[in-house]
Amino acid sequence: MSDDVVDVVRRNMDAWNRGDVAELVALAHPDLEWHPASTAALTGEQTGYSGPEGMRQWWREMHEAFDGLHNEIHEVRSLTRDTALVLGTLRGTGRAGGVPIAQPFGMLLEFEGGLFIRGRSWFDPEEALRAAEALAQSDEPE
Repeated sequence: MSDDVVDVVRRNMDAWNRGDVAELVALAHPDLEWHPASTAALTGEQTGYSGPEGMRQWWREMHEAFDGLHNEIHEVRSLTRDTALVLGTLRGTGRAGGVPIAQPFGMLLEFEGGLFIRGRSWFDPEEALRAAEALAQSDEPE
């Protein structure tokens, strides 16, 4: 990947925080597979999203449920040339009851050619850290 994975993650997070869905979609690989923790929390199902249209759908669903969504990024770790661990807090206000949220999260994100191709998030950052450790162990030579 030509860009440092940390820089690519920050571009994605900045686009989210600016509310720039067009840029998020442009940064999504055509073969994107995204499995956010938020889907299970909102719908009760662990559904994933595919491709740029999936990114657009996820954006819509999140913004239908919450106002003022933004990510506070606490740490971005490059795990491999194309994979990063992101730890942060999602903030916003629920539209239904006006209740503010401050939800910690962890994500593992993979990029191909500078585009977001695979990812999963957890509301427990420890789960993301364990997944990152498992990934590191699976990449170690025997």
